[in-house]
Amino acid sequence: MSTRIRRGPAFRPSHPGELIATALEGLDLPLSSAAKDLGITRQTLDGIIAGRSPVTPDIAARLGKLFGNGAGLWLRMQTIHDRWQG
Repeated sequence: MSTRIRRGPAFRPSHPGELIATALEGLDLPLSSAAKDLGITRQTLDGIIAGRSPVTPDIAARLGKLFGNGAGLWLRMQTIHDRWQG
């Protein structure tokens, strides 16, 4: 089943990095500590949060483990964002 994503000014799907930034802030978890917990560099995590880098399947699995919600959420968010960008 294919889902069409509508582009328009009324709807821009968030990059997963926006949710990651919000979650880390809510947990009061510094970026460097989160990167260490994820097993990635601070620069890699910063790139994702800034929306410059995508959430890869490997990173999605790590985020899912860190936040306790599985990889699916992060992969779906990235896919929807990518499709909207076109």
